Formats: sequence, structure tokens, C-alpha cells
Amino acid sequence: MVEREPGETWGAPVNLSQGGRFVSLCYGWDGTLHAAWQQFRSSGGVGDWLVVYSRRPDGGEWAQAETVARGMAAVPYVGVDNIGNVHLIFWSGAAWRLAYCARNAAGDWSQPEAVPCPPRVSSSSYRLSVEPEGTCHVAYTAVDSSYDDWLYWSSRPPGGTWSAPALVSPLPVAFYPALAAGPGGVYLAAIRYSGAMSGVAVWRHSPPAGWSEPDTLCPDRLYLALPSVAVCPGGQVAVAWEKFSTGAVKVAHRGERWTQAVAICDSLPPPAPGAGCSRSG
Repeated sequence: MVEREPGETWGAPVNLSQGGRFVSLCYGWDGTLHAAWQQFRSSGGVGDWLVVYSRRPDGGEWAQAETVARGMAAVPYVGVDNIGNVHLIFWSGAAWRLAYCARNAAGDWSQPEAVPCPPRVSSSSYRLSVEPEGTCHVAYTAVDSSYDDWLYWSSRPPGGTWSAPALVSPLPVAFYPALAAGPGGVYLAAIRYSGAMSGVAVWRHSPPAGWSEPDTLCPDRLYLALPSVAVCPGGQVAVAWEKFSTGAVKVAHRGERWTQAVAICDSLPPPAPGAGCSRSG
């Protein structure tokens, strides 16, 4: 882990684990940095995976890492609400399903529970977003018997249960969902294919209307991947994605309407972009 404060240089790396990968980071309202990652056990056996969590309070040191799940537990995503509850989604490889657990402010973890979803959820195609009051949203793709990918969404209110899977896209072949909750609703971005073309599709969910029709950004040949979405406190939305034929990272943002996509870097191999918004927007 390396960090940089505004106006300063990058600090020295801090080692949080041995053999960790698929790291997810999230800041809490109090400045605590939360981290979750997948880690192999010392045996290094196939499917011998752990999901591990740690945190560092603002200005403090990293806490002792906690093992949250064992077995074929992989690729976690972490989020935190304004009460201090930590929410965690990870892939249960034994069943090709998603699992959820939470850590309360006292430090106690709930038992992992299955997220209701169709069979065969992709291990690299789901995301978590947590609203300030604790509602969790998860978007994911599931593969059907014809090997088409369908985009779904579920939510869980504080203290409640997960909703039934809702189909977001009426068309198959939607990959790499990205999810962010903020003022104005929940935003979901994904790469959607149609024939030989692809585009970055962005949906907005706001009750009671449900999911909007998608806005399609940057239609292109089959060369787009890995979108990331962020919602600023003022309601502006930013989406970043990569064009892996050239390694370019493109960004578009929306206030009243979407801006034209702008390339902010051009490099190979593709850099897997991420988007985020500061409190000031």
C-alpha cells in the first residue's frame, strides 16, 4: 500500500499481507481507510483462499488483519456506512455465487450469507456500493445456459434482507459493471455489446421509478472494458473506462448532460482505471 497526501510526495510502501491480491479500498466518513483483499493460505493449494480485512484510522496505524471468510472465498469489495458498519461482498467459488457479511461498529462480523442471484455469477463482474444510511447495492453479471451474460441488481436495506434479483439490461452480453450511490440515485455503468459494436452504458436507479433507460457513451468496436463510476456530493457523475486496443483511458462526466469523452492517458498495457470524487466534488 502506498499513499500520498495532497501536495506531498508518495510515502514508503506499507506491507499489509503476504500473497494478497484483488484489493478493495474505501474511506469511511471519519477518515478511516478500510481494505479487504483475497489471500492464499500458506499451503497455496488450489481453491485455498481467504478474504482478509484491515483498517487504519485517520492518522493512525493499520490494525491486525482479520480473516473474514475461508475456503474458495475470493475477490472482495468493501464499503462503509455513516454509522461505521463495514459491508463486504465476495465470490463464493464453490457455488459460483455471491456472499455478504458485515462488521458492526463494535467489531463483530456477521456470518456470511448468500446473496440471492441466478447461478454462475462471474468472479470478475460484480460491484458493491453502500449508501450513507447503510443500504447496500450490488450489481453483477450471470451466465445462462447459452453462455450469454445478463446484468442484474439487488439491494439490502439496513437490518433487512436482499431483494430478489432485478434484470437491469433487457439485452444480453453486458460486462464489467461499476456501481456508485449518491445524490440523485444509484448509478450503474457497464460495457454492453451489440453485434460488432460496444458502448459504455450508464443507468440510473431512483425509487419509485426504478432503472432508467441507459445512456450510451462512446460507441466503438469491441475494444472497451473496465468502466468505473463515481458520484460527487453535488450530484455530478463521472465515468472512466479503457480502450484496450490502444491503452487509452477515457473520462466523461455529467451535470445536466454528458460531456464528450476525453482521453486522459494513452499507454499499453491497459491500466484498468478507477474513478472517485472528493468531498468537495
